[in-house]
Amino acid sequence: MSALLKLLVILDDPADLSLIQRQLHQQGLAAECRRIDSDAQLGEALADDWDTVLSDYKLSGMDFRASLARIHARRPDLPVILVSGYIGEETALELLRLGMADIVRKDNLARLPVAIRRVLAEADERSARHAAEAALRESEQFQHAILNSLSSEIAVLDRNGIIVAVNQPWLRFAGENARVPGCVPEQVLPGANYLEYCPAGCGDAADSGPDVQAGIQAVLDGRLPSFGTEYPCHSPERQRWFRMAVTPLGEGRKGVVVAHTDITVRKLAELALMEREAEYRAVTETTADGFWMSDAEGRILAVNDAYVRRSGYSREALLGMRIVDLEANERPEEIATHIGKIRHEGSDLFESRHRTRSGEVWDVEINAAFWPIAGKRFFVFVRDIAERKRAETALRESEDRFRATFEQAAVGIAHVTPDGRWLRVNRKLCEILGYSRQELLSVSFLDMTLPDEREISQAAMRRLMDGEIEIYTIEKRYIRRDGSLVWSNLTVSQVRRANGEPDYFIAVLEDIGERKRAEARLREMHADMEQLMNLQVASQTAAAIAHELNQPLNAVTTYSDAALRLLRAGNLKPDRLRHAIECTTEQAQRAGQVLRELMRYLNKGASQAAGFDLNGAVRHALDIVEANGNIRCRSVLNLAPDLAPVWANELHVKKVLINLIQNGIEAMSDLLQPDRQVTLTVRTLPDGGMAHVSVSDNGPGIDAEQARRIFSPFYTTKPGGIGMGLAVSRALVEAQGGQLWADPAAGPGATFHFTVPFAS
Repeated sequence: MSALLKLLVILDDPADLSLIQRQLHQQGLAAECRRIDSDAQLGEALADDWDTVLSDYKLSGMDFRASLARIHARRPDLPVILVSGYIGEETALELLRLGMADIVRKDNLARLPVAIRRVLAEADERSARHAAEAALRESEQFQHAILNSLSSEIAVLDRNGIIVAVNQPWLRFAGENARVPGCVPEQVLPGANYLEYCPAGCGDAADSGPDVQAGIQAVLDGRLPSFGTEYPCHSPERQRWFRMAVTPLGEGRKGVVVAHTDITVRKLAELALMEREAEYRAVTETTADGFWMSDAEGRILAVNDAYVRRSGYSREALLGMRIVDLEANERPEEIATHIGKIRHEGSDLFESRHRTRSGEVWDVEINAAFWPIAGKRFFVFVRDIAERKRAETALRESEDRFRATFEQAAVGIAHVTPDGRWLRVNRKLCEILGYSRQELLSVSFLDMTLPDEREISQAAMRRLMDGEIEIYTIEKRYIRRDGSLVWSNLTVSQVRRANGEPDYFIAVLEDIGERKRAEARLREMHADMEQLMNLQVASQTAAAIAHELNQPLNAVTTYSDAALRLLRAGNLKPDRLRHAIECTTEQAQRAGQVLRELMRYLNKGASQAAGFDLNGAVRHALDIVEANGNIRCRSVLNLAPDLAPVWANELHVKKVLINLIQNGIEAMSDLLQPDRQVTLTVRTLPDGGMAHVSVSDNGPGIDAEQARRIFSPFYTTKPGGIGMGLAVSRALVEAQGGQLWADPAAGPGATFHFTVPFAS
């Protein structure tokens, strides 16, 4: 004991500390005291060396039992004396069992110096005993057996198995495990035969009682040098395990020492270790990834089946290898540097390459962690990423192919946002539209769409986004950067996100300007050919008419001249005059018959009258004109809803409509295209018996004289025209029971009307 004691005092009242110091001083104990009153201060104070701890039982914010456990966990040999008021006998016994050295009541502080001297003496005694035990372990066999049993529950048996001596822990242990707690059974007290007690007295290991009895007997008989066994002895409150060690007393003394040692802590640790090892095996062996455990030198200490299978090595071969033997990417000095980095930072995730037993090199992802508390080991998960690497390579190659296809395509390709902005464009699209890539990405496709076509484009995009259609194709014109128009064949589809929401459009634009120009040239050629054919037909028709009418007309002329001569000469011969006039009439009728036969021939093959939808016929006629490439203007339809069917020859009506529409388009040829408009109107006449069709244009119109002669055969206002279109059209309409006329005063341009009867 040092001259100056160091006492740690756990009190919340400084006055109590003063009383304690006064008592110590009065009884000649020099002490350095430090008072604390919180768990935080206790943790800090336990870092110093103390001779004894004095503590009150009840402190605000502190629990004495927890403090006692904390002190003994940190300093198992540090004596703790309870300085408190009355705490009750049961509490006192419990605290003594928990390792408290002594109890001094506050109203009897005079006893405190005595208690301190005693516990310090016991501490010295324990130290001396421990030293003696250490010495005994090096001495004789008997002393060694006794020394090994000092800290355990010990009983000494004579040669017959009679208990001759027991220690206090033995009695305490026997009392704790008695059927009546605290009442030690006579079978384990001195004088009892322990061999007779063994078969039924091994607690939860009663089945091993006969073996224990036989083992003790064998040591007593000298047939075994010693005997030992481990057994469970659980209580309702906790699990406990003990080890029984039986050793002979030594030469010249017959008997044995029976020591029961509490190994619960070790057993619980072993069970916990077994659970952890089971968890470790479950994690490492069930994962699809490879696993290592290695030391700081890179030696492999453990490996799982997954890595064994992938590497091609046996487990035994791998356990004799180092990381450098498997690494195919880093040199030995790089591996050492990497290990040092992981050791410093605690973990790392990186990619590398390993080499199999067959020499194959495979890509791996390494997830390594360094655990200093686990024996300074490295725990490494090795993931085979060869498939992922191949997929990434394939993806890169696919992306390269896509970029090459996208950029080198012979058509314009673009990604367009749902609001119409260019998101990504290729080189060809920039060439088609005459913009740079940066310029296109700053505008919308609507900015280069003709105003009267924007609604059509937006409607198609809405139908795509609503899921009504998956793709649409249209021929449309774009306004190039220089203001010129370019024809394109546009195909648009949509890409959606995983949740089904629209992401972007894919637009493919094919420059069809050359094709359109070729089509225009072809249409012009067709028009020229048609005109030539019309001229030829007209010539042939005129020749046929002239040939067929020549004879009757000549006859009409001859008979008319004869009649005139008779009348001028005053030689009235009624019979001859009547004959001339009758012959004139006959030849005129013959001429009319020739014309009728010719019209029947020209109309040969036409179907008879039938009921049909006039609105549909109007649309179809307009489609035919458009299909022939003759629409170079806006067309406006004003169709009567719910129109009843009409009764006529549908083919003839369509011929009339086509002729009137083409005449209107040709009449506007000198106007700018945005100003051209053809309007078709269908309605019912007031009397309800006829359908009324109007075809209007906004060309130069017709005057009254033209309106009077315009339906005459061979009258035309068009260069190269033969003047038969309107005449034939009127004849066709009148053949259906309707009328065809022109209205020069209807407004700007010309307006033609015709009627056809309803089927009802």
